[in-house]
Amino acid sequence: TMEQVGAVSQEGIDLLSLSAFLAPEDLPLDLLVKAAALLPESVESGLLALDRRGLVRRDEEMLSVHPLIQDFAYGRLDDEERKSWADETARAVGAAFSSHLEDLSTWPECARLLPHALASTKKVEELGMGSEPASLLLNQVGLYLHRRGDLSGARDVLDRLIVLDERLFGPGHPEVATDLNNLGSVLRVLGDLAGAKRCFERSLAIEEEQDAPDRLKIAIRANNLGTVLRSLGDLERALDQFERALAIDRDAYGPNHLKTAIRLNNLGDVLLEMGDLEGAKDSYQRAFRIFQQFLGPGHHYTQRAQENLASLSQKS
Repeated sequence: TMEQVGAVSQEGIDLLSLSAFLAPEDLPLDLLVKAAALLPESVESGLLALDRRGLVRRDEEMLSVHPLIQDFAYGRLDDEERKSWADETARAVGAAFSSHLEDLSTWPECARLLPHALASTKKVEELGMGSEPASLLLNQVGLYLHRRGDLSGARDVLDRLIVLDERLFGPGHPEVATDLNNLGSVLRVLGDLAGAKRCFERSLAIEEEQDAPDRLKIAIRANNLGTVLRSLGDLERALDQFERALAIDRDAYGPNHLKTAIRLNNLGDVLLEMGDLEGAKDSYQRAFRIFQQFLGPGHHYTQRAQENLASLSQKS
């Protein structure tokens, strides 16, 4: 049957090759049509040839291919063709997957593309490739899952992304450091503090070892590490990390910037736990003044700093 399709429609063969790198249900050809380098010029004629021979299941809303047919189509490709299709499929799905995740109206489309994003990037991994389109797509999928509250799904995707980026860029690359920082943030929320600590420590170390370290990224990762160390009860190390983050951001943004205030508030928290009430009070007061000036009295940051000061007064 495949030979019959090939005799009348190369477009049909191309569509089956594409399907081999996607999930079997609800193939999103309408969303991928912009990727001219991947899809044949005449999608409809290819679909017609496949439909006539029963190689696809098609109705008004959905197009599906049986997994055995996908496997057969994949088996007809040589190694170089598989790598080319895997890379281009990840690129096409990535182009369709929204980069504006703050717009909730894009989420239904992302949900539809999700199984295809996972399938196409999995093929890249199985082929042992380094693929920038797959890396970009997995990063976007991880952000989407995190934002919609699927933390376990985000963790799994970020685990895969780290392996892929280590292969693509090397284990000491800043992209790997960013992946580790993102994974650490997810693990912290999931309650895996030891895992989060390992991620933040490695992320910080990678950035520090760069020829031109990004000090603002170091501040973010030092602050993240400090938060986990504080939760683990390692207050001395947490204090060191919070002070480091504060020094960097105060130097970069100035003493009265919102970023500086956030660092001051974190510093106050750990000083309070260490029993340094005067140090905590000083940090909270400075943070409160900045929050009130830039965010107003009704903002939750301002209110939290005010509550911290009130609680501190009761303990004095």
